[in-house]
Amino acid sequence: IHSIVSYTPLTYRVKFLPKKYNNALRTVFGKQLAIHQPASVIIPVGTRVVAIFNDHNSSNYYSGVVAEPPKSTNKF
Repeated sequence: IHSIVSYTPLTYRVKFLPKKYNNALRTVFGKQLAIHQPASVIIPVGTRVVAIFNDHNSSNYYSGVVAEPPKSTNKF
């Protein structure tokens, strides 16, 4: 994030790092940003998991199964 452009709606100036963007600055909304944190563990395929879903009104737990191995095509 290079700078905050506006607070209503929340808008940022961000700098893209890959070479194909030539370090270009772009204006994006806050909803278009995500924090990148590498996973501390890799969960094997077939493992049962519990996920927390947070919404503005409530939060719930959901059960699931890891169905695909992490790879670049599914944006791991």
